[in-house]
Amino acid sequence: MDSMVTCLMPAMPGSFLSDTERVTWIAEHPWQWHLGWIPWHLAALSDLVLAFALVKTSWIPKLPSLFVLVMTVLAVCVEQPNEIIWNLEAVRQASLFLESGNLAQFRGFESSVYLPVCVLAATFYAIAAIGWSCCFAFSNTWSRTLTVLSAVNWPLMALAALALV
Repeated sequence: MDSMVTCLMPAMPGSFLSDTERVTWIAEHPWQWHLGWIPWHLAALSDLVLAFALVKTSWIPKLPSLFVLVMTVLAVCVEQPNEIIWNLEAVRQASLFLESGNLAQFRGFESSVYLPVCVLAATFYAIAAIGWSCCFAFSNTWSRTLTVLSAVNWPLMALAALALV
């Protein structure tokens, strides 16, 4: 989350900067932009590792763990290619904007990656997270504290994904 705030937030849609300022920021801070995406790629990797670990753990029921694995793989397959494109192509598109002043071209590019990353993949991740809870609940390793945390966090994840539409 720190990388989002320090490296990506100034250039993300809906930030405190205008579209022109956001795109200019990307063009002027390419390495900060690129570095900001690394933790997101690592988070996707850790989600995959967790999903495979749930499937391999003997005391976790297979059906919910396989569901989590499918949702996580779907999320990663949607998110990662689009994040890589967003990471690499945004700098080039931002530079083109500085040369031409054509903001519509950048907006078109950005909208092609924004919805898959911020809405579709985020929805799959939220569903997978609910599945994590089910895996532990069905394995009798659940606690009242996990119920409270899940009741607060999972709807917030789902609302965050839907709010970005």
